[in-house]
Amino acid sequence: MTEVQNHMRKNLIVATIAVSLSASAALVPVLSNIANAFPEYKDSVHLLLTIPPLMMMILSSIMPKLNQRYPAKSLSLFAYALLILSGVYPYFTHSFQLLLLSRVIMGMALGILTPLSSSLPALYFTETEDVDRSIGIQTAFASFGGILFSYLSGLAAQYFWKDVFLVQLLNFIPLVVILMFMKKDRIVQVEDKTKFLIVKESWWINVLALMTIIATITFPLNLSLYIEEQALGVSTLAGTIGSMNAFVGFVVGLLFSRINKRFQSNTILIALALITISLAFMGYGINLTGFYFFSFLFGLGTSLVMPSFMNLIYKQVKRSDVVMAISSLTVMMSVAQFVSPYIINRLALMFGSAVSHRLIVAASILFIEWLILLIFIFRNKKESLRTQV
Repeated sequence: MTEVQNHMRKNLIVATIAVSLSASAALVPVLSNIANAFPEYKDSVHLLLTIPPLMMMILSSIMPKLNQRYPAKSLSLFAYALLILSGVYPYFTHSFQLLLLSRVIMGMALGILTPLSSSLPALYFTETEDVDRSIGIQTAFASFGGILFSYLSGLAAQYFWKDVFLVQLLNFIPLVVILMFMKKDRIVQVEDKTKFLIVKESWWINVLALMTIIATITFPLNLSLYIEEQALGVSTLAGTIGSMNAFVGFVVGLLFSRINKRFQSNTILIALALITISLAFMGYGINLTGFYFFSFLFGLGTSLVMPSFMNLIYKQVKRSDVVMAISSLTVMMSVAQFVSPYIINRLALMFGSAVSHRLIVAASILFIEWLILLIFIFRNKKESLRTQV
């Protein structure tokens, strides 16, 4: 490996770890404390969690334009400055409105960082194995970031709920590292500057990702309700399952390049099959042991499916359009998370009010998607064989 390639690999790892450490969900352990501190805004507390994804969607949609004007290093430093400001400032304020504003700014920062870091593997590397390894590192540290922030936030919340905001001081570490070691890359040149968020080669990937997120997000959104409905244990079981799946994501991320090399285009089929099977079995009711087992399968499948979508984009899209394609995917994922409860819950009501019906509906959607993708991949392989002959 040349010195230039080595340097680019370091840049990628730095940016990957950086974006992974930023966690907008760190407020989850203290939502009830915030509601008690601001009783007049008790009905608006949920906005603290829903506003960041909304702002991520907006900023991700304009990210291709920003990337045409500013280099990745400058955008990363700016986003981290916003992230630290928005993350720490609420510790010093007693205003709910300013707390809400801080979440708006945090969403903006994440809207810049997420598509930027996700596009780096394709922009930095040309070899398939290097790209797969980079995607794996990204997935691993995204999971690690979730574990780290969730754990520290829960620990801080035991002393004083406002201490949760001080956890965001950790973002100074990647800020300094990026400042010192990430080289100032050239500005990405886009061939067709009139295009805005639409890359025709990847539209079908966006549609599949939309369906996947709408279905898969159903499990974490209904996890606590499902545990209560099935009488599987106390509410802390939801946190245990979340931590287990995050750890699975970390391990799978580190192994993704080997897994994808072994199964290639079948990786995404395996991932969707694992998620579908786990949701279907949990939907029909299981005991505690089965719940742990199928929750593990769910975590394994979700850990594989998103890097697989990224890998598909890198293979289908030209390097000059990667940032735009990733930004489009990020927007689609944000939309899916927002609309999922309205779609899944409404469909599930056709069969009854039980939470388990939502999992069955989600599994049905994923099964249809799996069949469509299976036919698509089979046809591609058949055409490839004909061309070789």
